[in-house]
Amino acid sequence: MRNLTPQQHAYAVWVSEIMCQQTQVATVIDYYTRWMTKWPTVAALSQATEDEVQQMWAGLGYYSRGQRLLKAAKHVMNQLGGQLPQTRDALQKHICGVGKYSASAIASVAFGQRVGVVDGNVERVLSRLRMITNMIHSKPVNQVWETLLHNEVCVTGSLCAVVM
Repeated sequence: MRNLTPQQHAYAVWVSEIMCQQTQVATVIDYYTRWMTKWPTVAALSQATEDEVQQMWAGLGYYSRGQRLLKAAKHVMNQLGGQLPQTRDALQKHICGVGKYSASAIASVAFGQRVGVVDGNVERVLSRLRMITNMIHSKPVNQVWETLLHNEVCVTGSLCAVVM
């Protein structure tokens, strides 16, 4: 990847996270490349029309995701001074369509924050490492995973990103 500012990198991670939700990476690559060529920054995306975004998103499915990216880009430019928030909590609070997983990915990958989130893949990896075979998807066990991930695995944002 070319030299990006932290904000440009955060935008690129954000777009890829949203595109990869419920879509295979192999399918996303061409869409992502076209998107980032047309709108390489939050500022550029904020100038797009809903029709342009809809047309660019065509074929990816879950069309509301593209519209939420546009809405959020406009919010970032108009309300946040053109800067994406740098923490998981702030990303979730201020960027529509960004939940805990995506916020964690953006915060750890783009900003080096020590945050991780437990999804099914992380549960399986941690269960194997700890040799736990039952109740791995329960809420109490998930809280243990979150603590373990934060305290023992995510010693840097880069390691969090690898686990996710």
